[in-house]
Amino acid sequence: METSDLATRLASVLQDMPGILPELALTATLLLVLLADLVAGRGRALTGDHAAGRLPGLMAVLGLLVSAGLAYAQLGDAPPRVLFQGMLTADSLAAFFKLIFALSTALIVLASFRIRHQGELLSLL
Repeated sequence: METSDLATRLASVLQDMPGILPELALTATLLLVLLADLVAGRGRALTGDHAAGRLPGLMAVLGLLVSAGLAYAQLGDAPPRVLFQGMLTADSLAAFFKLIFALSTALIVLASFRIRHQGELLSLL
């Protein structure tokens, strides 16, 4: 593979990244929530502080709201876009369902604050 061909493909991938911003926000949120649950779990075990256990849930809600906001920004009258050389299509219908799923998951996370081992639930959601 030539260097110019590789540079062209990389430019194409970077150009398509804004189409998957809600998914990228969810991925970053998942990693941060897992890390926060690991740290908060150790803090609870050492100090008995149960307020630290809410940190992963609050981070999850915040990340889901950011993802919902990015999905809302994708709604509109723009024509469907083909991303990543035909592997993905981004249109208003997909953005609408991303918005619905992110908001409903945020409601589930808010309802789960009383669960003792919330980190496992957040990982599954």
